[in-house]
Amino acid sequence: MSRTLLASAVLSLSSFAFSENSVDTVSLDATALYNSFRLENMVIAGAVPYLTIDMTNRATPPQAVIETDVIDPIDTENQSVKQVTQFDKITLTLDGTHPDGSAIELWTRTGSSFFSKKGWTEWEKASSLKSTLSSLGKNRYLQVRMVLTATDKTKLPKINGLLIIAEKVKIEPFSKSFSKIDIKNERLVVSPIKYEWEKPDQADVAKFIAKTKYASVFKKRGTEMEKLIALNTAIAKTPNYEHDGWSDNYPWSVFELGRFTKKGYEIKGHCMSYAALLATVLTGLNRYPRHWAISGFRDRDHEIVDVWVDSLRKWVYLDPSLSTYYQNPETKEPLSVIEMHNIFVKTFLKRGESTASMTVKEQKDRVKSMGGGKTAPIICVDSGWHYGAKNPGYDWGWETGYMTTCFIRVTTRNNFYSKKEPWFRHFGGGINHNTFLHYVDDHNSPPRSDTITSYSRRLRDFYPSMNQAAFKASRTGEKSIELEFGNTQPFFKKYLLKIDGKPVPKFTGSSFTWNLKSGVKNTMEVAPEDAYGKQGIPSMLIIVP
Repeated sequence: MSRTLLASAVLSLSSFAFSENSVDTVSLDATALYNSFRLENMVIAGAVPYLTIDMTNRATPPQAVIETDVIDPIDTENQSVKQVTQFDKITLTLDGTHPDGSAIELWTRTGSSFFSKKGWTEWEKASSLKSTLSSLGKNRYLQVRMVLTATDKTKLPKINGLLIIAEKVKIEPFSKSFSKIDIKNERLVVSPIKYEWEKPDQADVAKFIAKTKYASVFKKRGTEMEKLIALNTAIAKTPNYEHDGWSDNYPWSVFELGRFTKKGYEIKGHCMSYAALLATVLTGLNRYPRHWAISGFRDRDHEIVDVWVDSLRKWVYLDPSLSTYYQNPETKEPLSVIEMHNIFVKTFLKRGESTASMTVKEQKDRVKSMGGGKTAPIICVDSGWHYGAKNPGYDWGWETGYMTTCFIRVTTRNNFYSKKEPWFRHFGGGINHNTFLHYVDDHNSPPRSDTITSYSRRLRDFYPSMNQAAFKASRTGEKSIELEFGNTQPFFKKYLLKIDGKPVPKFTGSSFTWNLKSGVKNTMEVAPEDAYGKQGIPSMLIIVP
């Protein structure tokens, strides 16, 4: 026997009002739920998408969990200023089916702060797939958790969507609307994966930065991306005195990976050494690098770095051993690792094929028959320096580079100086096990082996946004705004708050009451600052009462 609720409902991500702003409705379809804050052991499937337990590489159904982001029923996108309100009740209806032997649990919690969980209620389990929350008081934000279980892999539960109806306590609107509102609010993408970062002033990192010239190369250039390109090239120019100098017992410290001579620093080893060198230098410059391994085409392995670029609001691939990065040919925007993976599989794989099922010979024959890797819609930017020597004729459409982005995996930490263990004895060797977080997709790149369960299909898990401040703005009076601040900055210390272009003296904390001036433009700007003086990406709000 199956239990189905709202089977005919067509759900999409939206927020709209009924009966003179007394009710707000939020609908989250399967795709929106799939991109929730936390998703474990869940897969999206079907021509009309639904969510169910992911059985990849598993004989027994695991427990699957969805946990939404914080939901504001009256402002789901957090890109406006709404009058602060309270809810009389919130009704949730989960559209799902669970055959005998399976189950779906619905859990909720509420709170009065948008970014902080301080003061939030404990998680409470609903008695069915429909739940009504009342006696909410000042709690106007909501978070929802769904837990799926099953005992038979042929009888799995499914979720189609979630409907939230919030009924407001009747309030009188303010006498006047604001004449103008301009909002530039950063969108904070928070990954449920815990990434650990090395402190930029860690002793060995700081010592290395002070002893080499890499930092000066970075500081001499113009735009942020130009600085990163110059640094990537400088690392590639670093002399290599023993290319095959390592086996399985691989060090991560630059003081072990290389040596200092009268001419400067020289490196020992291959691409992994250069990636570790770039990651160390970027860390010392208070940037956020991550070490990736890419494998596949022609059975080649390679190690590279990606780094968060503030000005682009994205992660960008840098190859410090081959001094390359890749661009979108139309926009000239630098690409991330997964963007390059998608270009490879869309160009060279046919419908129904996967990188796991094609043999090395089949891959080579396919790429050759299509004219090589340079036929793909991608641009390689190459300075011509490879492993410390000039190599201007490198065939990036056939050799190592984006062509090896078939199987990709990332370390979830780069703090190998302050936390040496456990470290990875040989990064490229992790293609068939769970030492790293693997990226897979639904069609072209399943897990490389049956032993891999540490993987994700979601970009959100791999690409959190970084170094940003954002705000939640609520109108509390005719000319007053209550502001709450949040951020995605590692080692965050404080918010830098400006009102009408002037710093608010001695401002501390994460909230602020903003009293507006009549008849003029009122401007608020907030940015994060970390413990080392690094200022992050600001958000801004302009209001004319």
